[in-house]
Amino acid sequence: MQSAIPIIVVLVSLIGIHPLASVALIGKIIMTMHIALSPLLIALSLNIGSVVAYMLSPFAGIVMIVATLLHVSSATVSVRWNWQFCLIFLVLSLGVATLLSLIF
Repeated sequence: MQSAIPIIVVLVSLIGIHPLASVALIGKIIMTMHIALSPLLIALSLNIGSVVAYMLSPFAGIVMIVATLLHVSSATVSVRWNWQFCLIFLVLSLGVATLLSLIF
């Protein structure tokens, strides 16, 4: 469940909903479900998902600026160029979040 939270945030942002709004909506839904995950782990997973969503969303401002400056499509910048970094970031961040939730 922990790794599904950031993926859901990313998928929701790829259909056009702002990552901040998707984090608020998904966080509210998760909190009403009374999942057995710690609140720290849920919060970190939502935050990780929003960071990845900002990098992968073709609607993000910085992605659009880079695409305009390089004369390529925003989908090229967001998905084609950023997916490897986002995958590494997602795996490492979820590992750190899991360790932090075990400690605290």
